[in-house]
Amino acid sequence: MGGGDCQTPSLLDSLEFNVAPQTPQALRAAAMRGLPAARAEFVRSVSINVDDFRVGARFMEGLLNRARRSKSPGGLWILGHGGQGKSFLLDAFSRRHPPVDTTKWRQCEVMLIPLRSRPSKSDILLTIMLILGINPGMLKYQNNSDLEKIVVDAMSHCGVRVILFDESQHLWLSTTGKINRSADRLGGEVGDFLKELYDKTGIAFVFAGTPGLEVVVNSDSQANTRWAGVLHLKPFENDAKFSALLEALDDSLPMEERSNLAEPELLSMIHQATQGNFRRLKNLLAEAVFLAASAEERRVRKQHLADAFFEISCAEATPFGHAS
Repeated sequence: MGGGDCQTPSLLDSLEFNVAPQTPQALRAAAMRGLPAARAEFVRSVSINVDDFRVGARFMEGLLNRARRSKSPGGLWILGHGGQGKSFLLDAFSRRHPPVDTTKWRQCEVMLIPLRSRPSKSDILLTIMLILGINPGMLKYQNNSDLEKIVVDAMSHCGVRVILFDESQHLWLSTTGKINRSADRLGGEVGDFLKELYDKTGIAFVFAGTPGLEVVVNSDSQANTRWAGVLHLKPFENDAKFSALLEALDDSLPMEERSNLAEPELLSMIHQATQGNFRRLKNLLAEAVFLAASAEERRVRKQHLADAFFEISCAEATPFGHAS
């Protein structure tokens, strides 16, 4: 494979290792021993097994298992507006299946590719090589066709089974949010390349992105027959599910005492403050935990939530009363 043999430098190059991820309980305990900022970051990263998270995680585990035995494992579209948990779901799945550096190559069953703008075919191929620990500057290729052959071979050697594409609207939609068409093909050349790459590698693809991708799912039979799974993420209503979420988060907060977040009045205030958006909820609670821990309080109080809302939204009048 020329310069792309999946070799990666390692400080312990005579050993093979796979460090098991710490349990959530151990991470919470470590956060509670740390500074207030560490407690806040734990809140932002903690996983809560709500319905959408549970279903998405279960489906992706199924994709991974199927990709280990099948050349047509399928795929998943995760659709939702910003802050509804798409990136969080991908990050959590990626962390459960981290790459493992061995003496010969990097084993990488699950690969996460975040997108910030529309990539070219070569952008995607070179990003894959970087994730596999291979310096693209060491590769010998004349064109994208040569590079693609190297990448397909490298992914096989490194055991790639699932690729997660975050912000996938950049793959399929134009910068205006409309369908990107090239000769009436949804997704244009990049979309065609992804379909071909799936067929050549037998790797499961997961596309997380905005609801605009629904038109690709509904209109492109070449895409929806390859990747048939669809998960729609929606904001939480002010109902029993939101109450259960707050109960679970209350148990998970790195504080010495529970904060009674699901108490009816406080629950309604939290829902008003966040509009049921998962990212807003995590950010609000993380900031409140930081403020409570900084004041050496044992739990989050309503005033901490008011002050946290002010810090995030720059509004003195908050759903929790006035900020300090």
